[in-house]
Amino acid sequence: MLEGPPDWTALAGQLLRESLAHRGIGGKTTSAYGRATLTDARAPAPPPSAAVAELSAWLEAHKAIAQRERLALIRDERLERLRALSDGDRAAAAAAIRRAINSPRLKEQVDALCAEMRSSAP
Repeated sequence: MLEGPPDWTALAGQLLRESLAHRGIGGKTTSAYGRATLTDARAPAPPPSAAVAELSAWLEAHKAIAQRERLALIRDERLERLRALSDGDRAAAAAAIRRAINSPRLKEQVDALCAEMRSSAP
């Protein structure tokens, strides 16, 4: 993985791809050993926002509570804050909630909560 300023990592990635494709790496490159192409060159996912990280920590701290009760607490205590998040943060928050409340019996209620988060966005 390449890390650093985007302009420099893009240039480094381009140079690395070209070098691996044309020159290879290691011994016996004249015999076609060590030739390579990079097929999985994608940017890493951005870190979660502070709001999503805080929600994940809250969910972890409340994991001893039954999932049904946790779902009720999210609706009662956190829904308004979740509605105010950006689209990307709401999607990340919904994913965190789905991971924390994964009971098949509660799937419809979790889906409804996540839909309510999206539809009530400012």
